[in-house]
Amino acid sequence: MFFGTIPVFASAVLVFGGAVLVFGGAVLAFGGAVLVFGGAAPESSGAVLGVGAGVFLARFFNLQSLMDYLPRQRSELFHWWTNFRNHAAGAGANLGLTPEEISAAEVLAQAAVDCMSDTNAAVSTLRGCRARERANLRTLEKQMRLLVRNWKARPGFEEKGTGGVLRVRGGTKEFHPGSCKPTLKAVIAGGKIVLKFRKNGADAVNLYTRLNGEAEWTKLAHDSSSPCMDPRPLANPNVPEVREYRAMAVAKDVEIGQPSNIVRIVFGA
Repeated sequence: MFFGTIPVFASAVLVFGGAVLVFGGAVLAFGGAVLVFGGAAPESSGAVLGVGAGVFLARFFNLQSLMDYLPRQRSELFHWWTNFRNHAAGAGANLGLTPEEISAAEVLAQAAVDCMSDTNAAVSTLRGCRARERANLRTLEKQMRLLVRNWKARPGFEEKGTGGVLRVRGGTKEFHPGSCKPTLKAVIAGGKIVLKFRKNGADAVNLYTRLNGEAEWTKLAHDSSSPCMDPRPLANPNVPEVREYRAMAVAKDVEIGQPSNIVRIVFGA
C-alpha cells in the first residue's frame, strides 16, 4: 500500500478496462484526469485533481466494481434485466430515442428475462418432482422389501443364485442373530410420539412400551420400516406421562438377539 509520496516507476503504464494509470513520477492519469500526490503535475490536457494517497487507494481497488453495473449474483441479475425492461420506455423517451431504438432495448431485456424465467420454472418443477420421488420411493421400497422377504422365504431361493441375479443379497457383513440389537429413538411430532429405529440386519422389529415405573412391557407394534407412531392418547388428558420404549429384532417372525436400549419421553407436557 502507498501512503505519503508515491515511488517513481518511470515508463510504467497499467491499463484497467480503459482507465490508464501512468507511473511517471507522482502522477496518475485516468483517461485524461490527472491525480497529483504532493507535487506539481506535468502538463496534461485533462483536469488536475489534488487528492491524498488514501483516497487514491480506495478508488483504485474499487475501480473494477465501479466500471461494471451488471450484478454477479444470478438473483440480482434477474431483477436487473426485469427493471431495465420495465423502465426502458420511459428512460429512452427522456433521452430522445426513437421508438425503434427503445423497442430494440426492450426486446433484448425481455429475451434475458425469458431465458432466466424458463430456468427458474424448471428448477421449481425439479424440486417438486424430487419431493414426489422421495415420497413415492418410501412407499415403494417398503412394499418391495415385503415382497423380497416373501420370495426369500421360498424353499428354492438361494442367496448366491436368485439373490445374486435380482441383486437382493444382503451386505457382505456376517449376520449374527444372537447378538443383533436394534437401535431406537423417540421424538414428538405433530402431537404424537414417533419411534425411529434401525433393524441392524434383522427383518423387522417388535416395539414394546410401558409407563415409567411399571415392570411389564406391552407390545405396541411389529414393523419392518421406520418410523412407527404410537397413536395412544393420554390415559388422563390433564396428566402428562413418562413413556418408555424398547425394540426387539425379528427374523423370520421370531424375536432374536438383544433388546434395544430403553428410551424415555415425556408425553402431554
